[in-house]
Amino acid sequence: VFTFPETGIYFINAFMTAEPSSGTVSGNLIIRETTDGSTYSSLALTSMANMTAGHGYNFSCNGLMDVTDTTQVKFKIATFFSNNAVVMGASNYTITGVTVVRLGDT
Repeated sequence: VFTFPETGIYFINAFMTAEPSSGTVSGNLIIRETTDGSTYSSLALTSMANMTAGHGYNFSCNGLMDVTDTTQVKFKIATFFSNNAVVMGASNYTITGVTVVRLGDT
């Protein structure tokens, strides 16, 4: 779960590379937000179908959040795959991650 250091309007970009372990797989990358600290809803979602093993697939989704309360307003990243898949990472560059930019005051 990600929190914010101060109120404001924030741009959030989530991205990942995933590779199916076997067969054909469908997948989602989702940014989920809460304004009450506990009930989450989808802010942004991207989907991909018919991914096949042996190939990496890039996902990216983004959204804007109006953070009016740094205690209650939060976000988290969720993934879903219809079958086994690996979310990839690397030690020398960012292949999966989140970028958060404060755009201005709320």
